[in-house]
Amino acid sequence: MAEEEPEHLFFALNQEAIPEIDASKFKPQSPLKAHTEKVYSIAFNQVGDSLMSAAQDGKLIIWNPYTGTQRMVILPKSQWVLTCDLNNSGNLAASGGLNNVCSVYQVKNDLVVDSSQGQAELALAGHDGAILHCRFVPPPSGDNGSQIVTSSGDKTLRLWDVGNRKTLNTFKGHDGDVSSFEFLDTKNFVSISTDLTIKTWDVRSKEATSSRVAGSNPDTEDITSLAIFPDSNNQTFFTGSQDGRACLWDLRMQDVVTEYYSNAIWASQDQGSPPQVGVSSISLSKSGRLLFVGYYDVNDPLHNHILAWDTLCGNPVEEFRRPPPARIQSLTVSPDGNAVFCASWDKKIYKWLV
Repeated sequence: MAEEEPEHLFFALNQEAIPEIDASKFKPQSPLKAHTEKVYSIAFNQVGDSLMSAAQDGKLIIWNPYTGTQRMVILPKSQWVLTCDLNNSGNLAASGGLNNVCSVYQVKNDLVVDSSQGQAELALAGHDGAILHCRFVPPPSGDNGSQIVTSSGDKTLRLWDVGNRKTLNTFKGHDGDVSSFEFLDTKNFVSISTDLTIKTWDVRSKEATSSRVAGSNPDTEDITSLAIFPDSNNQTFFTGSQDGRACLWDLRMQDVVTEYYSNAIWASQDQGSPPQVGVSSISLSKSGRLLFVGYYDVNDPLHNHILAWDTLCGNPVEEFRRPPPARIQSLTVSPDGNAVFCASWDKKIYKWLV
């Protein structure tokens, strides 16, 4: 009789031969402080010398991520910004939100740009719903900021020619808000939606190249976040969802390879009413060995925390908490892999050396 296959093939290896992770090197640093309301989104340029943040105070800030100094403050026409991004070199910044427009700005040091007065803005208008996510197309296809992709509550994604302010392609196929997407390479990207599907796209085609149903219950399994596994031939990525699970997907299998989940995050003093813990954001270390997962609880902020998971062994290795335990909205690892940054609803951007 053949032996049963392990439940998670990804973990079917000699774990004794895997070097242990030294969690003692994870050190909290001074947070970045300037916003006066909830911070919704943060993003690095590829070089890693600039970090952009967007907050409910109506400010977009370009930071030196390690000194904590502000390089530029942008005051957009609409303060309801949900997402932001920097191009490869960091000389272009983009944002989008509830006004259905993606705005692009020239980045200059030591300058306050008041877009409400019509200064230094390119407006990309065409979506019929809020801009939920934006990403510059990686070079060489994007030519360092010449193209950007946006996803929206109107169930579509769009590829834009930034300089000409024109839509080059509209990607249709989702039946719900397209909450996020990330590039697999310079031409292909993967998207997640409230319709509980994951789709892959080629910027040169209007049709999805693949589609996968990721759940059955939109109230508990809504996919909230996405991260691409590095150096995987663009075939694997991670998702986080409202049920508190982070999953590793393989496009060749069109299925989940394994799940990262701990019953400990569901622990509650009230045995009759377990907390509603979900994943708000995820990010990967430069090597892909560590998966950083931000958790939130709509009922109890004490459950708001970050776990660092060992992606090879499948276990959490370190927990990060910040006082006070505000909701974690956005996680990102610096391009050099030396630090993880966390945008929080307590108006700060937290940082840990990893």
